[in-house]
Amino acid sequence: MKHKKITPREAFIYICLNMISADREIDDRETDKLFEILKRYGIKKEELERVITIIQESGPDKAFEAGLKSAKIAKKLDDQMKQNLIHALLEIIEADEKVHDAELDFLEQVKMILNK
Repeated sequence: MKHKKITPREAFIYICLNMISADREIDDRETDKLFEILKRYGIKKEELERVITIIQESGPDKAFEAGLKSAKIAKKLDDQMKQNLIHALLEIIEADEKVHDAELDFLEQVKMILNK
């Protein structure tokens, strides 16, 4: 499948979805937190649906790999939204009350790409 272009806002969503699955376990508390975050930042249902479709078409392995590539697209977000993204990732990490090394590794990689 050819790589589909995504917007910086869609990259925000993509990265958050990747964080939920970083530990290979998807907890309801993490998904609840994601929906709360997306609502807080005015992310539209259509944007979420488009990103989910891209992930489903990519398959799980390529989707996670593309998550880091989407962080490069997220560099186009303004500074406040970049900070919001980092904060959102921390909220997702803490949502299930378990912090996994894979989640921390993903967070650090995203922070490095965003220079945060």
